[in-house]
Amino acid sequence: MVERHPSPSGRFLIVLTPVEVRHGTWVHELVLTDETSDTPLARLSGSPWSVDRVEWTGDATATLALRRYPGSRTVEAHIDAERGAVAVEGGGPMPLSEMERALDQALDASD
Repeated sequence: MVERHPSPSGRFLIVLTPVEVRHGTWVHELVLTDETSDTPLARLSGSPWSVDRVEWTGDATATLALRRYPGSRTVEAHIDAERGAVAVEGGGPMPLSEMERALDQALDASD
């Protein structure tokens, strides 16, 4: 079932879509959209990253818990949709377009 997580103001929307990667094994792909312009700001689809938790911490900021399939270690990402930025595991802000690379780097650094 598709999960919709609107920001408190309703301006931004995170949609999680379950995708079966193996029989009975699912990942949740992410799309972050600016609802005022219907513009996608970030997308994690076709990647091994799955969103396990979404928590809006402000009108434009959210914390995500993600894991890279098939692993179980969680990586935390802080999104600022207004600024188009993401900070992963305490790192500095990066453009949302670099989110997957930042997640991979954070997970690889912890190994």
